[in-house]
Amino acid sequence: MAFNVAGDKEPKRILIGDKNPTSMGLYAKLPNDKRVFLVSNGLETSLNRSTFDLRDKTALKFDATKVDAVELTSKNQTVRVVKTGDEWKLVKPLETPADYTSVEGLIGQLQSAQMMALKDKPEDLKDLKVYGLDKPEVTATLTSGTSSVVLQLGSAADTVTLWARDPSKPAVFSIGNGLAEELRKTVNDLRRKEIFDFRPFNATRFEITRGKDTKVFERVKGTGANAPDTWKQTAPVIKTVDASNFEGALLEFSNLRADGFIDKPDAATGVNSPIAIITVKFDEGKKEEQVKFGGTGVDTFAFRADRPGAMKLEMGKFDADLKKLDEIK
Repeated sequence: MAFNVAGDKEPKRILIGDKNPTSMGLYAKLPNDKRVFLVSNGLETSLNRSTFDLRDKTALKFDATKVDAVELTSKNQTVRVVKTGDEWKLVKPLETPADYTSVEGLIGQLQSAQMMALKDKPEDLKDLKVYGLDKPEVTATLTSGTSSVVLQLGSAADTVTLWARDPSKPAVFSIGNGLAEELRKTVNDLRRKEIFDFRPFNATRFEITRGKDTKVFERVKGTGANAPDTWKQTAPVIKTVDASNFEGALLEFSNLRADGFIDKPDAATGVNSPIAIITVKFDEGKKEEQVKFGGTGVDTFAFRADRPGAMKLEMGKFDADLKKLDEIK
């Protein structure tokens, strides 16, 4: 073993031999010293490293905070999301808000991806078909302004890894199955699943219409130091309601999520005959959103004008939320 010390012109060397008879240490000596001494067995592990063990194993180098577009291209589809401000939006194969956590999670997985094995000799790279990279299963492209990085996913390397490559570099490497699953995400995996954008703390007005009946609730600002806000029903009758229970109901509605999507909703979804229409104002009344709910039988669907198709809700969840709202006095 040789190593350099700052200020010395010549490298320092130490010779490492076999283990002693009791396997309690390794024989070692300095090149110009007749003495032989024992060093810890742990030194063998530290020194017995290949060039791959010592290299940077980062699969892709990029700044995750600067990524403004992600595209996943496979045989069946191309999914593209772009960032505007702090929000992610799907633009291919359809235009709709994207799920922030899912997109950021995908980027994070790509940034932290590590090479598990490496093939970088010219003879290893003559035929990409060996690695399934002549026709990649998925190609992920991350764009930051005018620059981009690319990762292609190939066939299985073993039971827990798959072959991959960065086309800009003369190498093929393997990555874990976890990252491979991230790269296989579909458009529905990346769609925003929250039905509403508001949250109980920023809602200022809640209106629900069911058939011919409409109920309206409005937040009343507390007066005085540290006075809490209250809620008042303003239609069809005016009355103060239990703020805690009402905000509990708001929380349930704000937590509604889609567990499936229908691109072309038919009459069975209730798209043309909603069972309820909810309109919410929030952020000091500066924002407003409206969601229509429909369905027949046990399935309930949500519809928004700013999102295509229908969002299928968890079975029974919307009915339970309506019941909680009806119980408020």
